[in-house]
Amino acid sequence: MNLTKKQKLDKNGVNLTNIDPSGPKLTPEDVCKIVDRIVDKGKLIDIIANAASHRMDILNAVQSLKDLDLS
Repeated sequence: MNLTKKQKLDKNGVNLTNIDPSGPKLTPEDVCKIVDRIVDKGKLIDIIANAASHRMDILNAVQSLKDLDLS
């Protein structure tokens, strides 16, 4: 019997083998791979705006970037 566990990767190359269905357990690098493939940046802005309206930590992160942008 072969005890070697095969790793299942999604289309972005993210390992799905050990992901708990109760919530994502992705590394920041995994998320970067996914986000980097998003072509429509408007949809990404919508996702961030929605998340920031529900989570104070995300809103604080967005505001800290806004404060750094002096252009």
